[in-house]
Amino acid sequence: MSLKELKPRWTTSKLISDKIGENEVYVRNAENLMRSDSTIPFIARYRGENVGNMGVDKLYKIKEEMARLDKLAKEITKSLAAIEKEKKLTSKVAHSIVSCTTLSALEIVSAPYMPAKQGSTLQKARTQGLEPVAFALLAGCPVLPGDKIQVRDEGGVTKTIDLAGKWNLVDAVLVDLVKTNRDVMDCCESILKTHRRGIMMSVEKSKSKEADATGEKFSHYFKMRKSVDVLQPFEVMAINRGEKLKALSVSVTLPTASVENLKRSCQRAMNMIRAPEIHNRVITAATTSLKSYLTRRVRGQLKEVAVGSSVGVFVENLRHLLLTPPIHGSVRVLALDPGYKNGCKMAVLDEMGEVLDTCTAHLNAKAKEFVQPGVIVELYRKHRFSIIGIGNGTACRETEHAVTKVIERLGGGVKYTVVEERGASIYSCSEVAAAELADVNMVHRSAVSIGRRLLDPLSEYVKIEPQHLGVGQYQHDLPASQLNSRLNDTVVECVSFTGADLNMCSQALLQRVAGLNVATAKNIVQRRRESGPFTNRQQVLKVKGVGPKTFEQCIGFLRIYHQSDDTTTEKVEEAESDEEGNGSRKRKKRTAAVGGSKKRKRDGVMIDYLDQTSVHPECYELADQIISDAGLDKKDIGTDSFIQRIKMIDIGQYPSLSCQIISSLSQPINYDYRSQFSQPLLRSSATSEVRVGMVTEGRVTNVTQFGAFVDIGASRDGLLHRSKTVGRTVVLGQRLGVRVERMDQKGIGLELSGS
Repeated sequence: MSLKELKPRWTTSKLISDKIGENEVYVRNAENLMRSDSTIPFIARYRGENVGNMGVDKLYKIKEEMARLDKLAKEITKSLAAIEKEKKLTSKVAHSIVSCTTLSALEIVSAPYMPAKQGSTLQKARTQGLEPVAFALLAGCPVLPGDKIQVRDEGGVTKTIDLAGKWNLVDAVLVDLVKTNRDVMDCCESILKTHRRGIMMSVEKSKSKEADATGEKFSHYFKMRKSVDVLQPFEVMAINRGEKLKALSVSVTLPTASVENLKRSCQRAMNMIRAPEIHNRVITAATTSLKSYLTRRVRGQLKEVAVGSSVGVFVENLRHLLLTPPIHGSVRVLALDPGYKNGCKMAVLDEMGEVLDTCTAHLNAKAKEFVQPGVIVELYRKHRFSIIGIGNGTACRETEHAVTKVIERLGGGVKYTVVEERGASIYSCSEVAAAELADVNMVHRSAVSIGRRLLDPLSEYVKIEPQHLGVGQYQHDLPASQLNSRLNDTVVECVSFTGADLNMCSQALLQRVAGLNVATAKNIVQRRRESGPFTNRQQVLKVKGVGPKTFEQCIGFLRIYHQSDDTTTEKVEEAESDEEGNGSRKRKKRTAAVGGSKKRKRDGVMIDYLDQTSVHPECYELADQIISDAGLDKKDIGTDSFIQRIKMIDIGQYPSLSCQIISSLSQPINYDYRSQFSQPLLRSSATSEVRVGMVTEGRVTNVTQFGAFVDIGASRDGLLHRSKTVGRTVVLGQRLGVRVERMDQKGIGLELSGS
């Protein structure tokens, strides 16, 4: 039997289809698209009809399951090779192994035939040829006086083996044979599946010295005893962290009936051994080892679910953070990065996020220096900003109260909001910040970042690695590779669905567009710098590193906006090279051409007004037909009259792709995907003293598995427990009407309920 001929007896699409409850055809199509390097944003938007219009979350689930099954297939191949090397691979064994659909099933099936771990007692026993002795004992061979036993070798010759001083090695082989017995392993699986509710986890305060220092944080879990079947993911994460910090002591107890069943299954595997002392010794060792194995399996399963749930919380929070809409209107912003000893760093930004001014001042009484609120007044008189953004870190509330007093002095017209500042300090020390803000002192760059998060949150957040944004829970207890991969996917998803202006967006934003990377984004920016703005999406194909596949994946998310109206269209022409001295330089001349129906050119490339939309170039021909049939002109895309007419089209007369096209054409040119989410909460005065029963408006700052934290202007965020939001979805950044239900000096301090 050739190993190359042995393949898993299952198909990836079938297993995933059964697990997530989707049509196998759609799952197979999604799998094929992903294996051909199609990105999830591209599939969701432009191949929706091929995958049953599955949402991105379902597509990510398919991607995760594909990775799991690919790993399983590799492990199957490894197991087959290892067993063949041991000369134990038969047709029956091979069939059982290639039929496994989970790693745990593969472990059960392959365990009896796998080689022992290098350096283990079992490996030493096998090396000394004691495995046949164990088989002989299991077959009922008696132990002779003097610890001797007679066994037959492969040639059928009987020989006597002296076991004096070797019983520990023989026991190791016997215990392994019992543990890997198929009936015993099936009993273990039955305990994990059918008796799971009876498996209890007990948690107590650790007796270590570390418990006195950190134990108070985990006091909620002291003397906790729960069935593992009802443990919540956040409880598992907290318990695991407490155990890691040596603040908690954790144990898992199996039901008594399950342990007895396990012993009986071990006894059946050993029932031919005649020596009672060997029988009892091996049964005890095997049962103890299997109980430890089951405990590891239970805790491993709990951790896997908890990690998956925590990663999901991070992803959802990051998604809503990135999709925070920009502040409405064209406004100037004063951004404050609060502090005590070193003062409050300030930066004034214009409507486009350019730095107008920077300074440092002490704004709260805890500062050692004299309080300087007049600095804000002077900045206002000079730059006339209308919004103040305050970072939500150290000294935030003290700075907030100082700002409200200044707003009173200014006589109104200025509002403030609290801004998520995590990652701003990391950004200020980065190469990106050094390149963008070379003329700005490093200490003030964090304030610039805070201000730009109000003007264009997405463009600013993409400059920071998502794991540094800190939205979620138990970040440092999660597998870094799994978390970072999923978070990076989410950044790409948000950037792509929001869209990027090909001629204006930064390299940091471009490299997060689906299909692009650092190198291709850099080349696009370089081409833009050397040859001027892109006029047509097809020009992207001329960029180094952008081939047909990359173009297909990214181009629908890149827009080229053309400034035009009903009467005038710019026409940009390249002047002939003007050679002077040792070189030549190109000059650009802008002229106005009367007549909106005429088209602009640059480098001989015709403008296509569909480049302003999310319609993919592969669908331009169909889009042109739809627009023509409606009696419309492409140059009017985005106008009220165009949108009104396009929505009246009967899509039944066109292919299925027309739904996406008409949806795109039904949006204004300046449509922002983020507009569906809550705007930042602007205030003109700080919250008065918090009291039970007070009703106010707050903004969700973090969502966890046990509830949402809401900023109501108090010294700390209030907790809106999940029991108060049954039947209602709460997301990060959402504005909520809330009532203070309880105040507690310990823990979170506030619990909020929906008003």
